[in-house]
Amino acid sequence: MAVNITKKGEFFQIMTTEEDIKIISNLRRNARASLVKISESTSIPQSTIYDKLKTYERDVIKKHTCLVDFKKLGFNVEVRIAVKAKKESKAELLEYINNHKNVNSAFHINSGYDFFLECIFQNYSEMFQFISKIEQEYGAEKTELYHILHDIKREEFLTE
Repeated sequence: MAVNITKKGEFFQIMTTEEDIKIISNLRRNARASLVKISESTSIPQSTIYDKLKTYERDVIKKHTCLVDFKKLGFNVEVRIAVKAKKESKAELLEYINNHKNVNSAFHINSGYDFFLECIFQNYSEMFQFISKIEQEYGAEKTELYHILHDIKREEFLTE
């Protein structure tokens, strides 16, 4: 299997082996797993895993993070927002989105919208203030909300 990776204008092609998939799947399940545990579950020598991890961290792994239950921290509103921006204010809106503390993830999309935002708020008042601000001050001409009621499946690709 070939995986194409672009980095800083350069093109890399990494041949992904069954061994790579086993290691990456273990990391996707538990990024804190020790080399010993990964080696035990994959039957791959620790030294090989160590070498491959160095390559992955340089070219494949974007970020080490954890998944959080935001509701348990008092952030009760999880929403996805599709945003259509006015052409002349798209750059300003993008900068605002990139710097806003409640925007967990942002994506550039198509299908009549420009951005798709994953946002976390403590309450609906905070959410409506955010939407009002991007519409009135940052040129969002259309927004569509998708409230997340509960997770069914999250971050499961390549975990098996």
